[in-house]
Amino acid sequence: MDDRYMVFDKNQLSLMLVALVEKTARLRVAGDKIQAERHRITLNTLADMSRDKSGYLDEEQLLQVADALEEAVIQRSGLRQQEASHMEWLAGRLREIKAAREKVFWEKYFPGREEGVA
Repeated sequence: MDDRYMVFDKNQLSLMLVALVEKTARLRVAGDKIQAERHRITLNTLADMSRDKSGYLDEEQLLQVADALEEAVIQRSGLRQQEASHMEWLAGRLREIKAAREKVFWEKYFPGREEGVA
């Protein structure tokens, strides 16, 4: 399978949904309505995916979910070690997918250009 994509199992989708719901609630409480709405869109995509509908997370959504998973590990001290490790692994994997997609983009549209160089 291409390393720019990932098929999530039900457990992974559940972890991502819970973490993103918590993050969205924190954004709403903080008054950041725009970011909360962006997270809600991602939540809807994940909810559809959990109901066996096909879905795709773009690069921004991958980061939203990765950040939410990492924050959930920090916020919830009562997590079992196995669950926390899985959430951290999943966040890292989402970041790897984002990086792989960006690499393909830069290679396709800016061949020979070093990343990070303007």
